[in-house]
Amino acid sequence: MSGTLADHTLQASGRLTLPATLSNLRLNVTGPYLAAQATGGVANLRGTVTLKPQSVGSGPTRLSLPGQTLPFSGSLTGARLRVGGLTYASGRWSGAVGVRYALGGRPGTAQLLGRGPALLAAPRGPVSGEVTLLPALGGQLSTALAPFTAPLPEAVRRELVPGQLVATLSPGGARLALQGARYLGGPLALNAQVGWTGGLRAAGTLTHPGSRLPLRYEGGTLSVPGASLDARVLAPVLPGAQGRLSLNLTVPGGRLERAAGQATVNVRAAGQGAGGRLTLRGGQLSADLRSTLAGRALRLRGPLYPQANAVLTLDDLRATLNGRAGPRASDTLTLRVGGRLEGRAVDLTVAAAGLTGPGARVNAGGTLAGAALNLGAAKGPGEGLAAWRLSGGASAGDLRPLAGVPGRLSLSLGGTLTGVRAQATGEVSGVAFSAPLSLTGGVLRTQGAQATLGPAAPVQGTARLGGALFPTLALSTKVTLTSGLPGQYTGQLRGSLQKPDVRLSGTLRGDLSGLRAAGTRLSARLLGADYRLTLTGPALQGEVRGRLGSGALGGLQRAALTLNAAYVAPQTDLRLRGPLGWNARSGFTGSLRVVGDTPGGPLDALLDGQGELRATAVYGAGAGQARLTGRFQASLPLRPGAAPTSPPLTWARCGVAPANCARRGRPRWAARRGRPWQQLSRAA
Repeated sequence: MSGTLADHTLQASGRLTLPATLSNLRLNVTGPYLAAQATGGVANLRGTVTLKPQSVGSGPTRLSLPGQTLPFSGSLTGARLRVGGLTYASGRWSGAVGVRYALGGRPGTAQLLGRGPALLAAPRGPVSGEVTLLPALGGQLSTALAPFTAPLPEAVRRELVPGQLVATLSPGGARLALQGARYLGGPLALNAQVGWTGGLRAAGTLTHPGSRLPLRYEGGTLSVPGASLDARVLAPVLPGAQGRLSLNLTVPGGRLERAAGQATVNVRAAGQGAGGRLTLRGGQLSADLRSTLAGRALRLRGPLYPQANAVLTLDDLRATLNGRAGPRASDTLTLRVGGRLEGRAVDLTVAAAGLTGPGARVNAGGTLAGAALNLGAAKGPGEGLAAWRLSGGASAGDLRPLAGVPGRLSLSLGGTLTGVRAQATGEVSGVAFSAPLSLTGGVLRTQGAQATLGPAAPVQGTARLGGALFPTLALSTKVTLTSGLPGQYTGQLRGSLQKPDVRLSGTLRGDLSGLRAAGTRLSARLLGADYRLTLTGPALQGEVRGRLGSGALGGLQRAALTLNAAYVAPQTDLRLRGPLGWNARSGFTGSLRVVGDTPGGPLDALLDGQGELRATAVYGAGAGQARLTGRFQASLPLRPGAAPTSPPLTWARCGVAPANCARRGRPRWAARRGRPWQQLSRAA
């Protein structure tokens, strides 16, 4: 015996022994929502029910039910049914069974509860509440709205308290309201009704002080009757905004070709403004807009869609849009852009064919500041943005006109509009790189990116990294340096591109520009422009802090180091012992002793920090021995290369007059007074 019920196929077989004994029953149910198997007699059927994976919606609103299997037993003679721990017998429910679900990827559990004549659902997780399913629908559900605000600009999210959406259910519909929601310090309120008796209908209004957004849906017609927004709602992205925005819209039967409406803009901020209107008549969208906001002169005028004959100007940039958007290959839209954008030359053409049909194609080509673009998108099988497949890429032989830095770049694209894949290769400021990229759900990631720091880079070495790049940074990296700070390091990059939080740690594996400091443990952090470097080891320990772009060399603000290390260079072997520091407010501190051999002979020097840096040294041996004293201002790191303070460097060589010393040839540094202290070791 077989049949269908609600798109599910039922098959049953058994053995009938006259006059009325049924045994060896086998029951199978298959369909889009569940599958069930049971065997046994009429009084004792046993088996399983498998709920098949289901989902509806996308992104944070995606509600999914994972596949799950529950034990089943029942009796045809006793009108008894048991699924998991939930039992129905003689018209009454008892027990409970849990079903897993997820909303926007956040897992939860819904308990089905039996309470006498009533069957209830009590979800926990992203959705909470309690609802009566039988004998009549009723109850209340709620969900927090914070997870749904991710697409909003960060500045808007900072001013928004999302609150909760509360749905009160009844047999014929639901009432929707916001609870605890606020924006810019004012309450956000929603008063909406949804009904499903005799067809779907909905009506509601979202309000904020000075603003209202009504929405109606009935009989297939969507309308927005008299929406009005106070321009102050734009304050997070447009400080000081004043004025008003309004909208009237009707889409009869959901048919865009019959849609009509008008949106008007009248916004002012900081002595600048935007005004005009968007008009929709019989599905034809046209614009007449002007703006000087953000100090940019913008003008848009003419039909936009589906017929197009519009002109857009933005400062020194001019664009034209011509043609028609339609389902046929002969229906083409062409956008031509030329001129200069922020001083960079632009010459681009974008052509779309059959834009509303199943074989739609879009191609873009041209140049931007010398970079060549050749991009394509073609619509294939599937629904929505996932049906659009990408191809092409971009290349720049010289990045200076585009980004202001020396280098080159090659970028190839693939994937779909919901899952973009790219491969970027090139070189920037002496760093060669190769990075596979992906863009899914608004998150840009890389995995297995590699970089080689060549001779033109400040330091040499290699790096590998992977993780998220945008909208927030969440990268892990391994770095191997062969110069500068030679060693192997691991790190994490967090924060945002505007304010990165970079942490690196590792151990020096070689000399630090001649300083024998191998084995020193390094820990560094860069937060925005502020950095901190901590060194721990027998040869070198202490801390360096600074802010990139500040007045001192390298942005240095404070350093406190203790050295017990050798400095080795050709014909030079020095031992450095003691503390030495510098602070932007108080100058130099500490007392560092430097003893050893230089090309000009033995050296015994003391650097004493007392605000200013005082230097005393004995240089050379025998008849050529000389003594040197000098002082450097506390502001020396703010003026690297500065001469000593007055009095200048002074010296004495075994009673020989300074005028004679230069003629006698040694030490030659004595005739170079006024040069920085570091030149002492070079004299011979």
